[in-house]
Amino acid sequence: KTHSDFSSDSLKSMLIQSVENLYFSAAHMYGFSIKVIRCGKIISANSNSEFVVNTLKSAVGGKILNIKNKSSKVSYISANDLISAVLFVACNGAECQAYNACSDDSTVNSAEFALALSDAFENCEVNITSEGCSADGCAVDCTRLKKLGWSSTVNYKDALLISGHEMMNDNSVFMFSDSYDGKLNDIQQILLGFLLEVDRICKKHNIKYFLGGGSLLGAVRHKGFIPWDDDADVMMLRKDYDRFLSVLPSELPNYLFAQTQENEKDSHFPFTKLRINNTLLSTEFTSRFPNIHNGIFLDVLAQDYTSNNAFLRKIHMKATASSRWLVLDKWRGTSVNANSRFSSLCANILRKIFPLGFLQKVQNKLISLHKNMKNPKYLFDSMGRNVSKGAFPAEWLDEAIWVDFENAKLPIPKEYDKYLKYLYGDYMEMIPVSERHVSHDIKQIDLGEYAGYIYKDTL
Repeated sequence: KTHSDFSSDSLKSMLIQSVENLYFSAAHMYGFSIKVIRCGKIISANSNSEFVVNTLKSAVGGKILNIKNKSSKVSYISANDLISAVLFVACNGAECQAYNACSDDSTVNSAEFALALSDAFENCEVNITSEGCSADGCAVDCTRLKKLGWSSTVNYKDALLISGHEMMNDNSVFMFSDSYDGKLNDIQQILLGFLLEVDRICKKHNIKYFLGGGSLLGAVRHKGFIPWDDDADVMMLRKDYDRFLSVLPSELPNYLFAQTQENEKDSHFPFTKLRINNTLLSTEFTSRFPNIHNGIFLDVLAQDYTSNNAFLRKIHMKATASSRWLVLDKWRGTSVNANSRFSSLCANILRKIFPLGFLQKVQNKLISLHKNMKNPKYLFDSMGRNVSKGAFPAEWLDEAIWVDFENAKLPIPKEYDKYLKYLYGDYMEMIPVSERHVSHDIKQIDLGEYAGYIYKDTL
């Protein structure tokens, strides 16, 4: 283990490569294992590069950065990608071989690096001058490592934000602050208004509901929204879901729209989306369908019963999940990619033969197949993304308790611990900082009159 600054005419570079060759020769002679990995400059609060550490300190401290306007390109790598690359080479690399590793799109000159810092940190002022400092190091090509199967997961701009937060050492929860062009807090306030509107309707008609998915996790772990969460979900048992839909026409304020398969012929979501009129929040997927309502949304999902018999239960959930994928892929015009070639072939034949309307009817029938069964013991997330998780005991959703959520009290399952472990495993362990982006790939956003909105009594 060693490190050196590489450049084409560096004596140290040649010496290090000579040392590599000596180790390779010794490995052949004495029969031990060796693999070499070379990397770009590490982006971290504890980087081995003075340039990286000093620029981060200046950016975090709001100091002026003077960067040289002409410099050679240098490759960088996030600490996350470096660890990943080392482990990958250890497990998959060839003996007596050297591999280069850097993060995607990270080979930049000093000025480009500094401008990325300036974009990442609001108080960072950058001057590009002939007398400024520049990075030490060189460009590396990691094509060989990528061909072996490794891939970078954290670009250098995200790594700068993560490392800057690490350097601040203020114990706050890290998230990428540029989500929705800084409008994430507005979105969450609007979603809170949504949730309390659903709460009002459900209380009035004695309809049992719970926070679901990430909203439930946020309620338990953060007493509100997960800091980087950009949506909200509520879930109900099938009978409550059907009742909720039946009262919506008379209860829903005129600024809200209930997006269902019945209300919008071009919408094929299996669940209900409540959307705000005169707003726009289109994702990469929904932007393909300009004829559907693309306003700010909240998802309302049913939890459906399934068979008490283990074998029949497995068949029912597998058939439901398959029908949902058929509808989704037919809708978006893509091929079904199932677990095997034979399954994919059969699914794509069905997708081509049957019209979307027919596939949707089959899906809806399978979702609610057991809604009238007596003494049901199991439920499953028939409409949501957790359909593949399998069934869970129906008793977990027998009773609700009310907990703090932002500045409100909202219901979650009394058996939330069992339910969240079923969904997420160790749900109190937060995802890695590099993954704390919002969950939707937003293409267009227009909050209209709700920009800067703070929930009070009504939307």
